[in-house]
Amino acid sequence: MATFTTSPFIKKEQIKEGTELHLTIASYAKEEVGNEEDGKESKWVLSFEEIEEKLILNKSRGEAIAAATGSFEMDDWIGKKIALYNDPSIKFGTKKTGGLAVREKLVA
Repeated sequence: MATFTTSPFIKKEQIKEGTELHLTIASYAKEEVGNEEDGKESKWVLSFEEIEEKLILNKSRGEAIAAATGSFEMDDWIGKKIALYNDPSIKFGTKKTGGLAVREKLVA
């Protein structure tokens, strides 16, 4: 299993624009994310077979995976291969910051 950084979570900077990272979903769990300064909150995260870092789920990523798998049931996602990419058009509020996105189709 490869590791990209010392962070437990995948960051957009780890995926070069114009490329995709193909990953197989191994499991999901609720975890505390964030830091002491900004506050922690409980979020769903996905773990993968190929790398140690996890993906924090947000509404857009969850909907894209549900569209790709045909199911909103996270149990149905296990074993499915998805494609992550760095999408420069993602906004935080009104500012374009870029971010991680999931293709809405499964990787063969």
